[in-house]
Amino acid sequence: MVRLFDCFLLFNELDLLEIRLHEMAPFVDRFVIAEATTTFSGQPKPLHFELNRARFKAFEDKIVYIVVDTSGGQEDGWARRRKQCDGLLDGVRDAAPDDIVLLSDLDEILSAETLRRLRAEPPRAREVLCFELRMFNYFLNLELDAFWLRSGPRAVRRADLRTMERLRKVYGPSPSWRHDIPRAIKASLQMRQIVRRRVVRNAGWHFSYLGGIDAIRRKLKSYAAHNTVPEDYLNSDKLERLLSAGIAISDMGSRRLFHRDLDETFPAYVRENQALFAHLIAPPLETRPAPARAQRVALGAA
Repeated sequence: MVRLFDCFLLFNELDLLEIRLHEMAPFVDRFVIAEATTTFSGQPKPLHFELNRARFKAFEDKIVYIVVDTSGGQEDGWARRRKQCDGLLDGVRDAAPDDIVLLSDLDEILSAETLRRLRAEPPRAREVLCFELRMFNYFLNLELDAFWLRSGPRAVRRADLRTMERLRKVYGPSPSWRHDIPRAIKASLQMRQIVRRRVVRNAGWHFSYLGGIDAIRRKLKSYAAHNTVPEDYLNSDKLERLLSAGIAISDMGSRRLFHRDLDETFPAYVRENQALFAHLIAPPLETRPAPARAQRVALGAA
């Protein structure tokens, strides 16, 4: 029987980890979690999962937890990220050739329905599945009028996996052939064989920059590319203005956010535990509805 390995990096996103495990566990055979001893920018950090294991006891039989030491040497942020990402390989070494390896960031959560379809229609040989996600900033229910596809979750057969970092660098298809031809070529170069990319639409949620101003600043300072973040985006007043105005930070402040009711299109565990996640649920910003999916654009389409 084909198994599904869900592989991701952990920084400190414990609430999202709880949501992810509840949404995805019915279809996942093994959660492979890699946590580093430093941020991507090189600052020492606690091992948050180790300190909070008891919170996730219900899933311990499915979890493989890998600690990656990123404290040594003079590595830059991208080198630390690569090291942590490729540390996930230790969790899939016993996977069979046809087993499914899913790679994403922790805040990129696939829906249970998407996973059901993934089990029914797994990746074919030399095929990379690219999952399109709805995008949210600041709160679980503040949505961008855009979707996430260029980067994001990827799934392949274990036999087609070279390294985790190479899989992560496979960009999703672009609607513009001028942009997509280079992406297709680069995808095959990354995977070291000719591959086909298949898009899975409306596959889940990208919940980013949650937890308030301090959490946002901490995330920005911890990026692999932390030295490219504009200085004013580390200013609490600037972040407060963006949040209060409902302006997304995901593309550095040029797109609006729209309030969404927590309906059946959101994770069931969130809908059923709104008191538990009240600090992550926004009151209405305005009465305008969010644009329909057909009106949205692909963020980072170029």
